[in-house]
Formats: sequence, C-alpha cells, structure tokens
Amino acid sequence: MLHMPSMLSTRASPLTWHFSVNMHKRTQQEIHSTYAPGNVSYSAAKYGLRGVHEVLIEETRKTGVRASLLEPSATSTTLWNSIDPDGDDKLPSLSEMLLPSDVAQAVAFLCSRPASVHIPVLAIGSS
Repeated sequence: MLHMPSMLSTRASPLTWHFSVNMHKRTQQEIHSTYAPGNVSYSAAKYGLRGVHEVLIEETRKTGVRASLLEPSATSTTLWNSIDPDGDDKLPSLSEMLLPSDVAQAVAFLCSRPASVHIPVLAIGSS
C-alpha cells in the first residue's frame, strides 16, 4: 500500500509518486446487480473505493500527485471461471467483455498524459 505522506516528503521520481490509478468496475449490469439482494459487500467495496478516490484527489491537490479512477466494464479474467457468465442472461458473455490488455492500455494512457493533464475518472467499455 502506498503511504502518501512519505511519498510526498521524499519526492520520489514522477513515475513512482505522481500518479495513482484506482480501479472500479462499472457496467450496466452492475447498476442492477449492485442493488440486488446479497451484494452488500460488493456494493460497499465499489462505492468505498470511489469515496477513497475522491478524498485522495482532495488530499493531494496542488502537490503534483494525480489520481485517476479507472472504471472498466466487465473484463474477461479468471474471476469469471466459477460463475459462467455465458450461462446467465443477466451477465455479459465472455466474448462481450473487455480483455485484460484493454484495461492495461487504459492504465498506460492515463499514466502517459502530460503533467498538466488530470483525468479524474475514465470509464471504458467494450464496443
């Protein structure tokens, strides 16, 4: 875990301390499933990360640190192995999901913006 006060006091290199990318999955299905019975932990975690991100932005304002919240839609990872989304019409099929490389490219995009550019939130989805 990053320790912000020590990062700011040591003035580490720009690539190691000037950028934080937080991940939060957000899909149309999530809008429905987040509020579904049995999803209290999932919902709390997702909304909690959003809150932490907003506080991080305020706490690091004018320090040179930029924080972005990346909101990828469902991504085809091993997380889905035990769920079988192809067999549930409420979930996107594996072929409709983003690839992990799509998410990695979004992270690279966020981290490669000039220091004068801040992207607080970036939502990506499959086409």
